[in-house]
Amino acid sequence: MDNISVFTCRLKMGKVTFDPGKPTLLLCVHEASISGAPVLGLNLASKFSDEFNVVCMMLSGGALAENFASLCTATIAPRSGSVRDASPALLERVILTRVSQKFGLDAVLTNSVECAAVVRSASIARIPCLSLIHEFSEYSDPRRLTDTLALADKVVFSSEILARSARSSSGFDDSKLVILPQGRSDPPASSKGESYTAYLTRPIDAQEILCIGCGRVEMRKGPDLFISTAMAALRRNNKLRFVWIGDGYKPKSDIHYGFWLKDQILRSGHYNNIEIIPALSGPHLVDLFRDAGMMLLSSRLDPLPNVALDALHEGVPTVCFDRASGLVEYFQTDPVLKALVVPYLDTNAASETICNLVGDAERRSAVSERCVLLARSLFDMNDYVKKLNWHLADIRKGKVR
Repeated sequence: MDNISVFTCRLKMGKVTFDPGKPTLLLCVHEASISGAPVLGLNLASKFSDEFNVVCMMLSGGALAENFASLCTATIAPRSGSVRDASPALLERVILTRVSQKFGLDAVLTNSVECAAVVRSASIARIPCLSLIHEFSEYSDPRRLTDTLALADKVVFSSEILARSARSSSGFDDSKLVILPQGRSDPPASSKGESYTAYLTRPIDAQEILCIGCGRVEMRKGPDLFISTAMAALRRNNKLRFVWIGDGYKPKSDIHYGFWLKDQILRSGHYNNIEIIPALSGPHLVDLFRDAGMMLLSSRLDPLPNVALDALHEGVPTVCFDRASGLVEYFQTDPVLKALVVPYLDTNAASETICNLVGDAERRSAVSERCVLLARSLFDMNDYVKKLNWHLADIRKGKVR
């Protein structure tokens, strides 16, 4: 089916006019959903359009397809299904050749290990390829990871913990390694949906402090750990309000996870202070971060999620588990923020840290200021793109530094 889908891929002109004086960059995203890597890809398309004719290849469709079209010279996507597992030779012959003939093709940028087939096709075509890896090797497809590590000209990780995760994988080459703190992504321009307050069962009291968790409702993101932390914290301070924001919560049909999350909340006795609501977009998401007093990054493994960068830029103190995300190593360089790192999956320690900050407004304000300073100095999108552009230029010249 994946190989058949290659022949259904449609090249559509985007809204950005082709400039023959610019080089052409094929930006590949694994899908066009409103989720971490595709949203980053959308921001990269916007930024790189200053220097390149950007052609975006989506290995499967999604809600952001039109957003990409508005920022790119052209887009390519299958009419249905996915080409994630298509033959690299076929992708090279049908897709890369088509792009090259129409626009020229100077470099490929892949935005996930899920784009490994395109990395291999770029290798076949001898087109310079820069690959961003946002996934831990522990939950990545070994074949895709190996292909990306072995065949990309340079590989970019957002943190050292991600690079360490990949080091034992076949194909890893330190000479290709680049570590760049990821820039903050602007959310897709959209006013669809409603404010987070519309989903709450009761309004937030003026005396309550909102602690948020964000991400798709799945085991890796740890909403169960978020609830456990909330239960422990509410035993200490009943003026806290815990809200998880993310799609995928289906307690009536998902008997393997969603049902148990709802049961956990109900049996805790704190169902008035712990809720799970749908994902937010655009200004509604920004409003959430501006209203939040705390955030818990409860993921078991999470490279450097966009929501954490959003929280830091808005000055939201973010508690996180040691050895579970790239955020930890950046916090540990700061004498104030390192206190936000708690032992791995220790929900009692997380609840204690949250309660201590909630009970000390002056310290919480100081931590908030440090979050903003760290975010502005490290997680700047313009700086991130500038450095990616430098590495693209480097591989195009055939240099390895």
